[in-house]
Amino acid sequence: MTEQLQATLENVHHRDLLLVMGYLNAKVGSDNMNFERVTGREGCGLQNDNGERLVEWCAFNNMIIGGTLFLHCNIHKLNWTSPNGRDQNQIDHLMVNSMWRRSLLDIRVKRGADASTPRYDISRLQDPRTKKAFVLQLRNRFQALSNIDE
Repeated sequence: MTEQLQATLENVHHRDLLLVMGYLNAKVGSDNMNFERVTGREGCGLQNDNGERLVEWCAFNNMIIGGTLFLHCNIHKLNWTSPNGRDQNQIDHLMVNSMWRRSLLDIRVKRGADASTPRYDISRLQDPRTKKAFVLQLRNRFQALSNIDE
């Protein structure tokens, strides 16, 4: 899986917005020593093996872990609770290439069992014309945002 993700990333233009998110079971922790470029100081707990791999992968790919950047109460950072309710962790993450770091305004956990994640029909992007139109539309929208910042 990691090789497939890496191969996909290598086909993305370095100026394109790149978001990677998912259920990673990776605890990146609150200690960002030596990885200040990748993580903020707002992670939770201690780093596990998956968290270490994720931080190193992000450093290699010039990405940042968004959920560690913003100051929130733990209830808005922790996204997994054990069945007995005793243990809680921050294990699901959203990463963005560092060029777009300033575009992140906030990342927080939604409380409840279902955050009604939308489902998109990405199979349509296999058609080169549809993919080209989609990429063009995204670039235009982000170019407009870039112009506002300036």
